[in-house]
Amino acid sequence: MVNYKRYTTISNSLICERAALTALAGLPAQRNRYTSLLRRGIGTLHEFSEVFAEKVTLVPPEGTPFAWFDLNTSISSLDLANRLLREYRVLIMPAEVFGGDRGFRLTYARDPAVLVAGIDRLGALLKAVS
Repeated sequence: MVNYKRYTTISNSLICERAALTALAGLPAQRNRYTSLLRRGIGTLHEFSEVFAEKVTLVPPEGTPFAWFDLNTSISSLDLANRLLREYRVLIMPAEVFGGDRGFRLTYARDPAVLVAGIDRLGALLKAVS
C-alpha cells in the first residue's frame, strides 16, 4: 500500500496539473461568484426565517456556506428531513446527524433560483406540519 500511495500521490499527472492551473487561473472570478452567492443567499434565508418565525429560528452563519435553523415544530428534524427528501426532493441535514434533535442545516451558497426553489419547498412542508 505504501508503494501504491507513492505511485499515485508523489507525482501528479500532467492532466491533473493542467486542471489545477486552469482552476487557479480563474480563482478571483470564482471567489467573487462565491461571495456573491453567500450575500444573496443569506438574504433569502433571513426572509424565509421571518415568514416562518413561529416554526424556525435562523442561527446566523459566520463565514460558512451552511446555515443552521432551530426547529420549533412537533415534527422531529429527522422526520422533517426525510419527508422533505421523499416528497419534495430537497436535502437538508437534520440535527440528529450532529447529535441533536431540533434543528437542521442547509447550504445556501447556491444559484439564487435553486436556493429559492428549495426554500419554497421547505416552506410548503413547514406549512403542512404543526
